[in-house]
Amino acid sequence: MNFELVNDDYYPTLAQRLRVAVPEYMSTFDDEDGIYHIIFEFGQFLINHIDDDVLLSKSVAFINEAIEHGGHETADVISMEIFELLADDLQIAEKVKPKLSEKALRLF
Repeated sequence: MNFELVNDDYYPTLAQRLRVAVPEYMSTFDDEDGIYHIIFEFGQFLINHIDDDVLLSKSVAFINEAIEHGGHETADVISMEIFELLADDLQIAEKVKPKLSEKALRLF
């Protein structure tokens, strides 16, 4: 049985893309600390700014873009570090879900 290895070329650029998409978010972690820490902290940032329509729109646009253009590694980190966090609070989830793309909503 042969398995095809599919590289996620978007994943290594995730932190850089996040800094461009949501410049208001300033991580306490460096790229060397790992993308999971950065994305988890970004999830907290999103929750803390859930009532700021501009930041919410920028944040969800970043998530949608990542899900649309990334591969399985990108989807894993977004799902585990943001979507699981958002799913813990129904009110927050209900503010985010209508803004998610179809593909991102299915992952959520």
